[in-house]
Amino acid sequence: MGPKPKSQQKDKQSSSFKAIDDFLEKSSSPADVQLTQQHLETQLKQIKEKYFEQFSATTLQKNVQHLNNLRTLTLVFGGMAAGIYGFDGLQGMLFYLAMILFVSVVIGARMGFKGQPYFTDLSQACTTGMFSNILTYLLMWVMFHNLVYVL
Repeated sequence: MGPKPKSQQKDKQSSSFKAIDDFLEKSSSPADVQLTQQHLETQLKQIKEKYFEQFSATTLQKNVQHLNNLRTLTLVFGGMAAGIYGFDGLQGMLFYLAMILFVSVVIGARMGFKGQPYFTDLSQACTTGMFSNILTYLLMWVMFHNLVYVL
């Protein structure tokens, strides 16, 4: 027996490819596709519940650190402005309170007045580190006031 003619080999290959295609068409019926989509949705829901809905302590600490950096930078420039404008005594302290309230409102507005994705609640985001940088403000206020008006 010699080798088979090429036409018979091609016919056999094409018929086996057709059988595979028919099998795949039958196995991917709409009901199976719907079941796999439901399975994917349930898996995604479980992953989100497990990993994204809980608050990570590391992430919360980083967010609080970023807020403290923002408040420090704002109060440095606020102290410089208060010194340059020549605020004395009560005016300087009222300017400090106005700066703190302004920063808190901007933070709240930037987060859409919801603290959930980044903090446990909005009050944590708006009140964290409010009065921790008062000495930085006082230093910049007094230094720039003295530079502009005394020296």
